Amino acid sequence: MTGVARTTARYQRRIRSDEPALRKRIRQLAKKHTRYGFRRILAMLRREGWRVNKKRVHRLWKQEGLQRKRKRKRKRACGPTEGLPVRAEYPNHVWTYDFIEDRTERGGKLRMLCVLDEFTRECLHIRVERSIGAAKVIASLE
Repeated sequence: MTGVARTTARYQRRIRSDEPALRKRIRQLAKKHTRYGFRRILAMLRREGWRVNKKRVHRLWKQEGLQRKRKRKRKRACGPTEGLPVRAEYPNHVWTYDFIEDRTERGGKLRMLCVLDEFTRECLHIRVERSIGAAKVIASLE
């Protein structure tokens, strides 16, 4: 009536007779070798004579709360590290520039070069064209 298979509804997990001893041994090995993961503990158990499945050891490992958090990869700094960013102390001390891209109503590309004064946050120059070459960028900055 509920649409659930009889085999699923009547399933009862059977706990194996050696499971408490296996849990205890896994905890002992994990306590002794804190840096080891479940795969290495599995190898040690097999060397000791335990006939265990990888999935079973992993399940017990997680149930015992022995799962370690993964280390995140750190982002490497790229580019030159000699010059530190300079903080603007007075007007026209530090400038910054950025390229902005937009589309026209008909789908054409518009590029904008914005030059800002870091101290006053004032826009010093905006150059709007369909494409801005290196010579035009240099001329705008001059």
